[in-house]
Amino acid sequence: MLLANAGAKAVLVQRQVQDPDFLAEYSAYYSRQFSSTEKFCTRLHFFSGAPQQGEGVLAYLDRVEPDTYLGFMTLRPVIKSPIGASIISSHLVSGFIRSTDRFPVHIGGKQYWVSGTPFMQQDNAVGACAQASIWMALRTLRKREGDRAHDPAQITDAATKYYVNGRIRPNRDGLTHHQMVEAIRAAGYSPHSIPLGDLWHMKGATEMNGSQIQESLMSIHPYIESEIPIVLILFPPSGGHAVVVIGHTWDANMAKHRVVQVTCPNGLNIEFTHAASWVPELLIHNDNAGPYRHLKEVDPQDYSLQHGAVAIPLLPADVFMSAEEAAALALEVVSDIFGGLNASGMKSAQAVQQLASGLTVRLSLVEKRKLRNWAATEALVPELKEKVRLMEMPKRVWVFELHQRQNYGAHGAAGTNTLVGLILIDSTGDNLGSSVLLLHLNFPALIGLPHGVLLTWNAKTGIPSQATQTNDAGATRPIRH
Repeated sequence: MLLANAGAKAVLVQRQVQDPDFLAEYSAYYSRQFSSTEKFCTRLHFFSGAPQQGEGVLAYLDRVEPDTYLGFMTLRPVIKSPIGASIISSHLVSGFIRSTDRFPVHIGGKQYWVSGTPFMQQDNAVGACAQASIWMALRTLRKREGDRAHDPAQITDAATKYYVNGRIRPNRDGLTHHQMVEAIRAAGYSPHSIPLGDLWHMKGATEMNGSQIQESLMSIHPYIESEIPIVLILFPPSGGHAVVVIGHTWDANMAKHRVVQVTCPNGLNIEFTHAASWVPELLIHNDNAGPYRHLKEVDPQDYSLQHGAVAIPLLPADVFMSAEEAAALALEVVSDIFGGLNASGMKSAQAVQQLASGLTVRLSLVEKRKLRNWAATEALVPELKEKVRLMEMPKRVWVFELHQRQNYGAHGAAGTNTLVGLILIDSTGDNLGSSVLLLHLNFPALIGLPHGVLLTWNAKTGIPSQATQTNDAGATRPIRH
């Protein structure tokens, strides 16, 4: 249906495909069965360009434009779950697909490219939904993180190396939470388990309440924005299941008002709008339903976030600080500023609260090269541009952003600039008090001055070491928009 709606007009059938993932499954299981199973796959390639009458395959490939390629689907010679390693273009989906990559595809001597998130069905023998979800997450990160990915058989072997709760092959019972964590760790990542709803619903109840759903969405939102796939364990009434969160949809008019509450050092309570307020639904790969599916907060007819039990973002191994820790540190810095405005008598409590309510906060993990590229290409004040492009920083940095709430939902529209504050945090830091790298505020109403302020920190003392005045250039575009 996805491809049909996208205007697919041609399907090229490639036979006798030696798919490496199925060959691994074949070697581990199917080759040992008494009944024979074909070891080669069939691959379907989809194009939006229509073939001409009587046109041969090579003539079509030589004529068709590269941007008409929509992706491919691999069909395994397994009746019950035939869909193997497949990639359909994420450009066919509305919303923000954050966990994705660009993959080369070679057909008949021609090279095409498809940008998307790899998809696979569980095969009910070598792996169940857990293995399929882990495979999809690992394969998405493969090129970005240095080819650290396993085939389904290797995932099962890694998961069951130290603890077995049933037959290894066929592995129809799936994996436990701890086995999934071990499989991800064995692949070279740092699995970070986030309990959703305090796991209370795993002890008898079947769903989270409204406030727990909101807290869960806000807790995993930074990882989605960081382009990190999240293995999400669900426990609906029908039984446990695992999916991969790869993005979210968008509502420019704010889907639901979600807030972050902060208490300033002087006791003043303030609230910021969370960036997840514009996210009505998550986008997932669900191995038993298909790629790029919508996961609603509540859905009586399908899987939904209310059934969430544990979220497992695949953090890079060199990231020691979680999003929760980074957010707490950034909010501590911001609360000091807001509380100081009130404690010093510069602004009344009501004025400070009103100021905070007009701001939106967003957190994401950004690679240093992308951060420097943003600074080089955006219209930033010279002091910030120079500092971000030249300062020493780790490979990845937690970026805490302050945005003007009024226009935040219009991201994507030309000329929509909302970023007015920025805090860079060392993702390798283990001492939260000395992990802030930089603070920039380009919002005169916030600091009570007609210009911006740039602060850098001393990592040894944990206090600001240099303050620079910057010209007020107005709001800028965020790093990801």
